[in-house]
Amino acid sequence: MKKETLDKLHRFELEILDEIDRVCHENNLRYYITAGTLLGAVRHGGFIPWDDDLDIVMPRTDYEKFLKICNDKISPRFYCQSRYNCNFLTNNFAKVRAKNTVFVEGYLDSLQDQTDMGIFVDIFPLDNAKKEKGIQQAQKFLVEKFTVLYFLKCGLRPDLPKAARIPAALFTRKGLWRIRHGIATLNKNDNAGYYINLGSKYNIRKQTIAKKYFGKPVRLKFEDREYDAPCDYLYILEHIYGKNYMELPPVEKRVTHDPVRLSFDLTGPDEELN
Repeated sequence: MKKETLDKLHRFELEILDEIDRVCHENNLRYYITAGTLLGAVRHGGFIPWDDDLDIVMPRTDYEKFLKICNDKISPRFYCQSRYNCNFLTNNFAKVRAKNTVFVEGYLDSLQDQTDMGIFVDIFPLDNAKKEKGIQQAQKFLVEKFTVLYFLKCGLRPDLPKAARIPAALFTRKGLWRIRHGIATLNKNDNAGYYINLGSKYNIRKQTIAKKYFGKPVRLKFEDREYDAPCDYLYILEHIYGKNYMELPPVEKRVTHDPVRLSFDLTGPDEELN
C-alpha cells in the first residue's frame, strides 16, 4: 500500500476512534487501546508505520452496553456492526465502520455483497477468566471451531471440500452465534481476577491477564490525540510481546491486513493497492 494511501486510511481510522472515545466517555463505558495500537502508542507515539488498523478492548459488560447504544449515539458518518445487525460478521467481536467507504479483508473477498464493509476499528470483548489455563484453552478451541462453522455458513472458504461443510449445515447462523457467545461468556463472575480476549490471534497465555493491570484507564498519546489505555500498559505489552517489545521486527514481518479492496468514497474508483 502506498504511503499516501496508508496515511489517508489512518486519518479515517482516527476519526472512528475519536467517535468511539466520545461515546464511551459520555456514557461511562470503559475501553482500552490494545495489541498493535497500544504498542504503536508506546513505541512510535501513534500508528506502527506499516499497520493499517486500530484495535480496542472492552470489558464484556461495557461491550454489550456499547453495542446496544452505539448506533443511536454515534455520528451518522459511522455505524457499529455486531451480531445484533449483521449476518456476515463472522468473528466474535464488533467493528465500528465508516459509511460510504470500503475495506475488504482478504478472508471476506468471496462474499458477493461487499456494501457494508467500510473502513473500521475492531472492538474485542474482555471476558471473565480464572488463572487456570485449562478452561480458557477449551473455550479458545471451541470458539475457533464454531467460528470456522460460521465462516462456512456464510459461504466463505470455497476452497474447502463439500464434506467439510456438512457440520455447518446442522446449525442456523443464529444458533452458531448463540453457542459461541455462550462459550465465550461461560464465566459469569465479574469478581473473577482475570480477563481473557477470545477474539485475539494471540495464544491463551498472552491473552489471559489479571484485571488489575487494566484498572482505571489512563490517557495515552496517540498521534496528535489521546486515548484510553490500561493503567499498567507496560506490563501488558511485555506480557503479550515479550521484554523486547520496543525493538522493531524484521522487515519481512512488517505486514498489514492486506485488504483486497479499499475505497475512501463509493462514488469513485477503488484505491490501487499494489
